Amino acid sequence: MSKKKLSLIYEIVKLFKPQIDKWVVKSFIGSGIGLLISGLTGISWYWLIAMGIVDETASKHYGLELGFGTIESVTLIVGFVLIAIGLFIYFLNKYYDRVHGTKPKLLIAILHKSLDDFLTPNFNSICNGRFKNYEVNQISIDQTKLYGNGSLSYPVASLILQKDIIQEIKTLTSTNDRYEIAYFGLAHIPLLFYMGTQLADKFAIEYFEYDRNDTTWICLNEKSEGPEVEVSKQKVDSNSSEAIIKLEISYPISDESVTEIVPIYQSLDNIKLNRTGLDLIWSVEQITHISKVFRLTLDDIVANHSNIERVHIFYAGPPALAINLGRKISKRTDPECIVYNYKRDDKPNYKWGINLFKESTSTDIIIKN
Repeated sequence: MSKKKLSLIYEIVKLFKPQIDKWVVKSFIGSGIGLLISGLTGISWYWLIAMGIVDETASKHYGLELGFGTIESVTLIVGFVLIAIGLFIYFLNKYYDRVHGTKPKLLIAILHKSLDDFLTPNFNSICNGRFKNYEVNQISIDQTKLYGNGSLSYPVASLILQKDIIQEIKTLTSTNDRYEIAYFGLAHIPLLFYMGTQLADKFAIEYFEYDRNDTTWICLNEKSEGPEVEVSKQKVDSNSSEAIIKLEISYPISDESVTEIVPIYQSLDNIKLNRTGLDLIWSVEQITHISKVFRLTLDDIVANHSNIERVHIFYAGPPALAINLGRKISKRTDPECIVYNYKRDDKPNYKWGINLFKESTSTDIIIKN
């Protein structure tokens, strides 16, 4: 075979490589084995019906009397041919890998947006060109069309759009065990937390923050000094089954706006930086530390407030931290967690929220105030 023809075949193989690795070879070989078994052990009832139709058609139009012995032989031949095709594609695929070297490392980029549209990351340049030679596969969750007049009009529809995120990641990682997952997001706080509970601890995630001034994506530093984290707690009504956690990272959260939503509560934990402000969280170390404090706060609620049924979470901070906080919530051991969305012009400010413990298709997943 000429090099030109081989090159064309290689390009076709490259184009359909994920499907070849996962489905094509299995389909051909599996179908071929099925036909072989049918031909050797006796044709099953559905093959009997199908072959009966073929036999009758051949006899009526072409005067051929096939008989079921002939049909079984044809079944065997077709089975061998399908297996041969499957094996040919398999070994051609392996030859392609051998000739063209090891698969490039895979970057699975989750692009998640509901607040604003944003520029797709330039994967050749971010992180000093670290992903330049990666095979990039994007998972886009675009909920911006459901966002208008400053509000998310259809939160339930938004959740359905991000429902299959885990399955999509698993499908991509099944064809390449050398991968990294990166999250790029500008979305409503409840959607971010819900995404975090979906991802949980199933995969390692690398976070990026959007620099609005330069309209570029910045990878977080491993370590960076920042404001110190302070935690305060107040107890009010021991008979209440409600608890509150406030997370003040980017700006303060007033007690009035919170108690307007949850007027009677047993405890209120306030996790905040000793100075709040935008663009204060730029390192993995900071995200890890604040997330650990949040998890310890939940552990304290579970251990010392046995009658707590719901934890109401009010958050003001960056998307990357929100995702990671959601990953720390356990549906197995924690009380139900509800995360609220803030909008200054809404009355009340926290007009709706999401119950993180409900399925995305559940009718009561959205909490309206």
